[in-house]
Amino acid sequence: MDIGIVPVGLEPSTEPTSFSGLEPKFKFATDSKGILVPSPDLSTLASRVLYYLFTTKGSNPIDLQAGGGINRLVGSAGDRASFAVRISRAMLSVEDTIRKEQSAALTNKPTDTRLKSLKLLSITYPTQDSASITILILAESGKTGAIHVEV
Repeated sequence: MDIGIVPVGLEPSTEPTSFSGLEPKFKFATDSKGILVPSPDLSTLASRVLYYLFTTKGSNPIDLQAGGGINRLVGSAGDRASFAVRISRAMLSVEDTIRKEQSAALTNKPTDTRLKSLKLLSITYPTQDSASITILILAESGKTGAIHVEV
């Protein structure tokens, strides 16, 4: 059973192993009674994309290159050209991580849960040092979904 992961925000980290002062906080998807629920296939894929976008490189001892580390970009949207490049690199890293994960899997997952590509749809700058990012997720099945992230 695949369980969805829901981001609940960034909170100050007190862990000595962190490379960033902020760490993403996630919780498992639950129903109204607080019971863990399975995640629909495309939602499972979106959860994995979000998880890896907020994972800091070097924080996974199994794969030190895993993660996009966009939590490190909080408050750095002032230099828009540099910010856009860093978001693009983070997305490429996430795509690479998920593809490696998929190719190493021992079982075939439904094509709705397998990533074909990520595409940056838009970056807007609501304030001087914040950004809203919309990313298109394309599953191998052809289904698409979009995630919206603010940093």
